Amino acid sequence: MKRVSVLLSKDKTDQVCERRGEGDPLIGSITYHSASAEKHTAFIALKGTRSDGHLYIEQAIENGANLIIHSRHLSSYHRDVTYLQCSHPQLLAAQIAYDLHGPYPQQLIGITGTDGKSSTAVFLYRFLTASGKKCGLLSTISIDDGSGCRATPYRQSTPEPEVLYPFLSRCYQNGLDTVVLEATSHALSHQTGRLYPLTFSHAIVQTISSEHLDFHQSLEQYVDDKMNLVRQLRERGHVIFSTENRYCSQIRTAMKGCSAALTYSVDAGHSGSTAQMVSTGASLNQRSFTLTSAHQSLSASTAFAPPFFLENIAAAAVTAQDITGKPHATFLTPPSLCEAIEGRYQVVPCGDNRFIIIDFAHTPDAFEKLFSFIHSLEPSVRLIALFSSAGRRDRGKRLPLGLAAGRFCSRIYLTEEDSRDEDVHQIWADIEEGISRSGFDGIIERIEERETAVRTAIGALRGGEVLLVLGKGHEKSIERSELTYAYNETELVYSIVNEESKI
Repeated sequence: MKRVSVLLSKDKTDQVCERRGEGDPLIGSITYHSASAEKHTAFIALKGTRSDGHLYIEQAIENGANLIIHSRHLSSYHRDVTYLQCSHPQLLAAQIAYDLHGPYPQQLIGITGTDGKSSTAVFLYRFLTASGKKCGLLSTISIDDGSGCRATPYRQSTPEPEVLYPFLSRCYQNGLDTVVLEATSHALSHQTGRLYPLTFSHAIVQTISSEHLDFHQSLEQYVDDKMNLVRQLRERGHVIFSTENRYCSQIRTAMKGCSAALTYSVDAGHSGSTAQMVSTGASLNQRSFTLTSAHQSLSASTAFAPPFFLENIAAAAVTAQDITGKPHATFLTPPSLCEAIEGRYQVVPCGDNRFIIIDFAHTPDAFEKLFSFIHSLEPSVRLIALFSSAGRRDRGKRLPLGLAAGRFCSRIYLTEEDSRDEDVHQIWADIEEGISRSGFDGIIERIEERETAVRTAIGALRGGEVLLVLGKGHEKSIERSELTYAYNETELVYSIVNEESKI
């Protein structure tokens, strides 16, 4: 625990805070939830789109909170409680959490991009582990603080500071000096400031397309927020990106000469890059490749057949080699390349030349790449897609989702995907506008309850068809209105297929 005066003396947010209240209380934790407040807790009152934390300040104080961080004037104040009013409470909260819970591992590897963050994080974690390095992981799918790898309990890819910094502290306490982190655009934005206090040793920038524009307001701001990861590199840190990345110039500008670039190319023939990946063959559930760099060349294969996974593998391989100094053969092993990543291109054979693919794809760019890969590999295969789009999120991506599905699929099942309190029929209407524009002449099935939709789609699957179940992947719940329901799509699909095989 630390005194408020000590925490504020290290404030790096450059905010002007108006302080009220007597004393200099000890603080041991922060929380955004009044029900979780207790003695020595700082309560962060945030005004969101659906609720206002300022309305719960009194409850937090009743539960023991002795520091309140807020953004607007309050009607009353307690003399024995310390109040800090500032324009950006989240930035201050992140800094306080950072100062409370340190020290942290010296080598933090951040991974950002629109698609591919989770797969890259898992590959890198596997490669470093195979090389004998004990490292931590915080991704959308998995978490390891040094006590063992397990499914993440958090819905956010980059959790709030009240979770993030205690996690990093546990990594340090468990003897880890390296941690692989997914760095989302929300967490990198100075609106939330979750990652603001951190300095990274390596920044991996994957493909960036359009996503979360409801939050960032523009593609330009979305890209600029992503670049904060590069700006937060330590001196002589390394940024890793593809020579084909459309935002190479922005990445190099963000480096400001204080860091070095490690680049890779995939089927591009760029001999000047740090590593060159060349695909040598593919089937629906396997791809072979050759990776060449620094006088070493290795041929291998992976169960992740779509070509975009080669970018994830190449980025992870370049980073792992830089960190460990070991040859690719040390970590590009069958277990690290072929073991399933939950919800990421999981191919489920059903017999009779029928296949189901479970994938987290939920952006237009991911749809386009996934559909086009299967279509180019197996032109005669009929593609069937089951998907939707999240409610109260980037509405602008729905039409492009429909366009991509309509161009490649013969049947489309529209269902739910965390509709929250938005009318699912409105979500469908937005998607169907894109389907209509694509020239789609197939069948659209509309089944609101997702489990029913999955069962119906699998039951109707015929020989020569591939069903793509998209958008939920590893997630373990569905958000409807104000309630969250347990839902595991991977388990559901396998259970249906197993039931079918017993008939």
